[in-house]
Amino acid sequence: MTLELRHVRMFAALAAAPSLSGAARALGTTQPTASRMLREIEAAVGVRLVERGPHGAVLTADGEEFARRCVQVQESFDALVDPARWRSRPVTVAYAWAGLEAAFSGAVRSWNAAHPDAPCRLEQVPAPDAAVAGGAADVAVVRGPVTALEVRSRVLYREDRVVVHSRDSALHEKPRVTAEDLRDGHAVVNVDGGTTTAQWVQALHPAQVVPVHGVDEWVVAIAADPRRYGITPESTMRYYNHPSLEVRPAAGLDPVPVHVVWRAQERSADVTEFVRLVLEGA
Repeated sequence: MTLELRHVRMFAALAAAPSLSGAARALGTTQPTASRMLREIEAAVGVRLVERGPHGAVLTADGEEFARRCVQVQESFDALVDPARWRSRPVTVAYAWAGLEAAFSGAVRSWNAAHPDAPCRLEQVPAPDAAVAGGAADVAVVRGPVTALEVRSRVLYREDRVVVHSRDSALHEKPRVTAEDLRDGHAVVNVDGGTTTAQWVQALHPAQVVPVHGVDEWVVAIAADPRRYGITPESTMRYYNHPSLEVRPAAGLDPVPVHVVWRAQERSADVTEFVRLVLEGA
């Protein structure tokens, strides 16, 4: 016999259940009907796909591969009959600060050129990975750890940290700044999405931790007092600058991972394509 879409849906449901009764419930049918469909599937493909045991149905190696292909066919068919999934839609890219990385900028340019009627939307938010998990954004660039649930991520590269201080600071004479050089200084920490947390900086034994809200306030706070310093990925100061500040390479401080983040159960072909563009450009 010829397999039909109902067979594909049944086997995909069986792989997710994994029992004939569970698959039948998921499809709103009976277990005898699901059993009959399984026999029809195995007769059509000519191999054993399921081993029956006391604890339910167990997929064979061929069954695992057949299930994977059934899921692909089902998703493709569902996309075929959903016009909203044919049409390109804007992809929303979230970032916290310091702009977009080269991989993201290249992906945005490529996407906008290919989809002039649905260009990317760029959103600056305090917690980009949370924005993706909550559905407010499709993709995010995240410096530092990814803490949101139900997302996937990939490290694009690792970015060196630098030390930022005022021009009249004692650090002015240092070509490279070590952790020892920072001991007893005043560490300025951006509590709104910064990569250098108060907990992390405590290992440097600062005399004082100065919390601020946002990068603009962080820059002004460092410039206001020669005892103060900030630690940040090196790209930060390409976007933010101040005539009273200097930047020095940091020696012995762990680099910051830069991630691309997207939803774990992403079904949009547009978002999947955009993530591919980012990874190719990394």
